[in-house]
Amino acid sequence: MPVNGLGRWTRAGMWMLPVFGVLTLLATLTHQPDPATRFEDWSRYVTTKAFLLSHIFGSVAGGAFGILGLVALGAYLAGSRRPGLAAAGVVTGVFGQVFITAVFGVAIAAQPVLGRAFLGGDAAAETMYSEIYGAPLLGLAGAGVLLFSLGFVLLGWSAAVSGRLPKWAGVCLAVGGPLIGIGGIVFGPSQTVGSLLVLAAGIAMARDTATK
Repeated sequence: MPVNGLGRWTRAGMWMLPVFGVLTLLATLTHQPDPATRFEDWSRYVTTKAFLLSHIFGSVAGGAFGILGLVALGAYLAGSRRPGLAAAGVVTGVFGQVFITAVFGVAIAAQPVLGRAFLGGDAAAETMYSEIYGAPLLGLAGAGVLLFSLGFVLLGWSAAVSGRLPKWAGVCLAVGGPLIGIGGIVFGPSQTVGSLLVLAAGIAMARDTATK
């Protein structure tokens, strides 16, 4: 079947999912010490170049690639057996990623400043951290994580039952998203596992669509 311009863009966009997986994987190889119990260690961690670069390129730029990949996957599944699931997955996933990116933006701007202040002897930095990460920002982060995870579940489910993509890849996508999102709150290393699942699923889906 001939592939029109939109189809070519969709197939190219599918490769953004494995790019997202790689960048998220790199950003989650190390994890912040708990600021509630180890604020000094946390301060040393967030004042490193590795922290700044991982957030800018892994979390923020990675999130942009993730959005492009989700949209491309949703477009590819629009003509599948469960297009409604795919559409719902795109909407929730994109909103979730945007909310999470906003929180990462605060981290990039505020956390190194707080860390340097604390290491410089300013004990008020710990109180400022609690004020910045109060109910409004935590609420935004919580909503982002839930929507992000739900988006991957819905898109993964839609892909698994579509008959157009490898079923196992859809399952990996549906599991990987919540491991990155919800699982990361409880146990940081689950993000690394989730990133590997999304990477594997993304490569399989992109290669499969490239041959059709």
